[in-house]
Amino acid sequence: AYLNMIISPLHQIQLAAGSFRRQLLSTCSSASSLTSPSVHLTFHNNSSVAIMQLCNPRRRNALTYSMMQQLDNHIHTLNEWCKCDDVGNDARVLILTGSEGNFCSGLDLLDHDQTDDNDKP
Repeated sequence: AYLNMIISPLHQIQLAAGSFRRQLLSTCSSASSLTSPSVHLTFHNNSSVAIMQLCNPRRRNALTYSMMQQLDNHIHTLNEWCKCDDVGNDARVLILTGSEGNFCSGLDLLDHDQTDDNDKP
């Protein structure tokens, strides 16, 4: 009985991750056509699984200033998600992934939207 208590939630997470993988593949293909790098956050219905995907495939998902701002906003959303108990359990899973087979190549050094604190009035 104790083993079933452990295996059952893991199996549910594996099932949710499999359906998310299918969602991500469709998101990745549509994200490739986007000109603006972005970060997508998706929650699985009635689940405790969320997926955050970095989408900047032209630069191997390098982080731009805009993407870092989006990450910050998503972290606040995830914090609120962890506080609510809509799914009836205390476990939460975040899958952080990148698009087009790459996770993240680091900071996008060619990002022209970055601002330096010295440049601000």
